[in-house]
Amino acid sequence: MGFAFALAVVALVSGCYRMSTAPQPELLTSGTHSAIIQREWHLVDSAREWSALWKRHRANVIGGEEVLPNVDFSKRIVIAAFGGSFPTGGYALELLPTKAGGGEVLVRFRLVRPPADAILTQAFTQPFAFATLPRNPLPVRVEIVDEE
Repeated sequence: MGFAFALAVVALVSGCYRMSTAPQPELLTSGTHSAIIQREWHLVDSAREWSALWKRHRANVIGGEEVLPNVDFSKRIVIAAFGGSFPTGGYALELLPTKAGGGEVLVRFRLVRPPADAILTQAFTQPFAFATLPRNPLPVRVEIVDEE
């Protein structure tokens, strides 16, 4: 009886955040030039919000209009992550596997930094990533973590 109870506790604790049951996001687009220069994230659940955020993101980008990616908001939401502004190239946001647990879905992005010995462009960059996630009843929490 004691062994079965201990096994049940281990299974419960290890399942607090489970990747297998979490809805997994799909990367829409990512890059290194955004008008949004602060580290921030947004959950977008309507076409109107999506259009407004996209315009804000592209506000000062030179080099032609990039088309707003199409999203079916009846089935999916958008998670937008912005890594901040950096004085060189070599920075990116990487979408990590999503986890579900504790009554929520956790979407994580990792800020990837250039290696210390890398030869880098000497231009300001603002890494960003946009992903979609299937709609689900659980609240979504987003984290942008530094490279581990």
